[in-house]
Amino acid sequence: MQFLLLLYGDEVADAALPEADAYAVIEAHGEFSSKLRAAEAHVFGVALAESQTATTLSREGDEILTDGPFAEGREQMGGIYVIECTDLDEAINWARQVPWSNKLKVEIRPVLDL
Repeated sequence: MQFLLLLYGDEVADAALPEADAYAVIEAHGEFSSKLRAAEAHVFGVALAESQTATTLSREGDEILTDGPFAEGREQMGGIYVIECTDLDEAINWARQVPWSNKLKVEIRPVLDL
């Protein structure tokens, strides 16, 4: 069963990190990815460009294309992991091991097998 780990954080707070701390977080994600691969749980993972680079398409009546992310809050999606697990409990255990940065939240969602 596959799960999507969506990583949400505060881009402003992350940008304020000293360079060495920011590099340490990036390095920790590399180590986490290696750990997932070693456990044969890694399917896919990427970091995303800053939310200001997003383009959002909405269709509420007419189609609307806007610059920027859909979310208006302080938290933006910064990356994802797709992992292979036996159940939700295993996915939660992996989510607990995601390297943490400022105010990070990890949303865990099953991937539908369509």
